Amino acid sequence: LDLCQELLQAGEPRYARQLFSQIISKQPKNTQMAEKIVDICMESKEYAFALKLLKRMISDFPSNMDLLFQTGLVCELLEDHDSALEHFLSVDQNEYNHVAAKLKIATLYFKKDKILQADNYLNSVLKIDPENAEALALRRLM
Repeated sequence: LDLCQELLQAGEPRYARQLFSQIISKQPKNTQMAEKIVDICMESKEYAFALKLLKRMISDFPSNMDLLFQTGLVCELLEDHDSALEHFLSVDQNEYNHVAAKLKIATLYFKKDKILQADNYLNSVLKIDPENAEALALRRLM
């Protein structure tokens, strides 16, 4: 993994991705390794490759809400707001008190000018965490 990280830092993402793919193909069920690779990709802004890995991991572990949430974050970074919203909504349906997912949903609804939906999710965030600074800041914008 260190070599992959060095390749990314040296501006050689293609070779790093090839090496990552080889590592994963040899250990396809090693989620810890895959998560480390996703983290390295995120740090290096290799979002598309991180998304590919996350989707593969979700197919193996569909009930892992951390993977779904992280996939939503990557989709958001790639400006695929509809997919991001889908992932955050899935997390919210499975983990009702996931404040970060609710806040992301509220933010995305706000960006889509769906103020009522955004307000509903902000209310649910503030019920769980009444002092949530991000939720309060978004509420002021509405």
